[in-house]
Amino acid sequence: MAGERTRFWSRKALLQVPNLMTIAALVAGITAILMSTYGLFEVSALLVLSAAIVDGLDGRVARRIGANSELGAELDSLADFVNFGVAPALIMNLWAFPDFKRLGWVAALCYAICCLLRLARFNVGSRAPAGPAEKHHFRGVPSPGGAALVMMPLYLSLATGSARPVPDLVVMGWMVIVGLMMVSNFPTPKLGVILVRRSWLMLIGIGFGIALARHPWATMLGLDLLYLCFLLQGMLRSLRRAGTKRGPV
Repeated sequence: MAGERTRFWSRKALLQVPNLMTIAALVAGITAILMSTYGLFEVSALLVLSAAIVDGLDGRVARRIGANSELGAELDSLADFVNFGVAPALIMNLWAFPDFKRLGWVAALCYAICCLLRLARFNVGSRAPAGPAEKHHFRGVPSPGGAALVMMPLYLSLATGSARPVPDLVVMGWMVIVGLMMVSNFPTPKLGVILVRRSWLMLIGIGFGIALARHPWATMLGLDLLYLCFLLQGMLRSLRRAGTKRGPV
């Protein structure tokens, strides 16, 4: 009897692991905001990156141990808004516009609001059965991808050692563009379903880990550029498909 109770509570504790991972990611996101107020933008960027890595793992862990739940899905969505909506908006605003430029704040708000709308749309869509295309693509850029893209100017600054490598107006415009990309209807590839031979997965993971450890910001900058290429390819393919369906005028 005691053994059964032990197994029961062990199982119950195990099922909470994904939720604890989500909460840990949220702690990283909130701490990233705090660090940015002290001007520690490198630490902030690392914390947002850590939150993104944990966000990519908690769902897989939940599926592997059979711990999927509505509570977990809601926690994940709320944490994503803080980690990939609020945190990047505030970090970029404090880094790029330390003297508080109104247009910069408007751009930050635009990005955060677009992230909120994107997550709300995703939550509604996830309750419906996924179509064939939705199994391999998102509608619009997902929030972790949006956070990585919107912080590209900061990555460039950290990689090159330049305090302000990009003009303020470009940063503002980029934040708005990334926000609009998140709420767009263009198909964006799910990186988790890109077909790669299993024998290559470990080598890719090891290579990425080494590159991230030695040159984190150059690595993130390169990944962002590669991701942008995937996005542009998907957008062009979608536009060609729409033109084909419309036919000649």
